[in-house]
Amino acid sequence: LETLHKQISRSVLFPKIIATMKSNGVRTWQEICSEKREKRNNAIPLAWRIPNMETSTAKTNLLEVPSLSGILTENEIHITTDYDAVGIVEAIRERLFTAEAVTTAFCKRAAIAQQLVSSRLPFHSYKCLCGNKDKLLVRDILRGSD
Repeated sequence: LETLHKQISRSVLFPKIIATMKSNGVRTWQEICSEKREKRNNAIPLAWRIPNMETSTAKTNLLEVPSLSGILTENEIHITTDYDAVGIVEAIRERLFTAEAVTTAFCKRAAIAQQLVSSRLPFHSYKCLCGNKDKLLVRDILRGSD
């Protein structure tokens, strides 16, 4: 086992192992990462993608990216930063925001986060925004107890 470990750790042998893995149909971790990144990017609408990603992520404080990226409107920044869950529900109930506007704002923010941290979780914004907007589950929650 020790001999095998020494052989694998030699830089001359490592490329041969990778080539063997490819010929056997085994993908490298780089290929898998690239495929996953492409899937994630394809799930995020073009309008929600961070423009000039390299420039945006060169900053040391990534908390600024959502407000500086141009993806979120001023109102969406307000919705996603100035309210807690109870405040959001009250604002929707008082008709300051629609459930659709709140859902869109948080989906956009989630898309930004996905791009910044390369989350392992898949991005599924289309599931909460497609279909009949009047049937959003949020509608039933906001009715409260009658």
